[in-house]
Amino acid sequence: MSIGASAVRGNHEDRVLAAATRDRQKEHQKDEHAKSVAKSLSKSQLKWLAERPVILHVGQLGHLPQLSTEQKHHKDGKKKKGGNGDEEDEGPQQPWNPLNEVVVVHGGLVPGLDLEKQDPWAVMNMRSLIYAPSYNNNNNNNGHNNGHNNGKDDDKEEEEEVPIPVDSTDDGEPWSKAWSRYQNHLPRSSSHDTSKKTIVIYGHDARRGLQVDPHVDITPYFQKQKGSNKKGNRPKKERGIRYAFGLDSGCGHGKKLTALVINLPVTTTTEGGQGEIKHEIVQVGCDDMSTGDDAQ
Repeated sequence: MSIGASAVRGNHEDRVLAAATRDRQKEHQKDEHAKSVAKSLSKSQLKWLAERPVILHVGQLGHLPQLSTEQKHHKDGKKKKGGNGDEEDEGPQQPWNPLNEVVVVHGGLVPGLDLEKQDPWAVMNMRSLIYAPSYNNNNNNNGHNNGHNNGKDDDKEEEEEVPIPVDSTDDGEPWSKAWSRYQNHLPRSSSHDTSKKTIVIYGHDARRGLQVDPHVDITPYFQKQKGSNKKGNRPKKERGIRYAFGLDSGCGHGKKLTALVINLPVTTTTEGGQGEIKHEIVQVGCDDMSTGDDAQ
């Protein structure tokens, strides 16, 4: 509070606030730890905690610079010389385009759903997405485009898979994988040969651990039909840029606390463009403070 730091509300903070206000719809009957924490906080501390957003919108990292040739290669994919002397794309590199938005959440987000339409419980608790069939009119999807729409504009109702957030790691696919896949498949803008995408920084997944590799598997999720022994037509494997950075490295269980530090450029290139945006991972050791109620 005293240093003016920002924060987001997660599932634990929500339980503490429920215990403090005796919200019986949210309060866990046997959540003695949350009750103990709530009693230890002052009124001003509880007020500060209650004012924390579920989604912290950091915003754009900067204005689109006059990119140099070297920076364009970094943005669109590293270039190399092919056998015929032409440049070939080695694939995606980093997500830190100045146009991209950055948000912070505790749990996760559903791809294709506007931020203001995200369910608060899911944002604080989700770890995975399961998919259920639903028949929707293509022209009336209420802003929820999960990437399975084939781009048809007719009025026919078609079956599509609707993502459902769950807090388990045993079912479905990691929401972060679906998020990176969705961002990688967004169309490029004709004006700047890029598109504004959203980078999510999150926690709440100690079982899967630190998720910060710049490249990630974005192969479409394959859901085997129950009771079927057939393998089916599995989708072709695909890799892309990571757009969801998971920082839960087990601090509450005595492992490490992780920070992702975004280094904004302070110098310009020789060609007049803004310097490159980079990030680094910083870790410190932690004492074991686990309570046994959030082992995942």
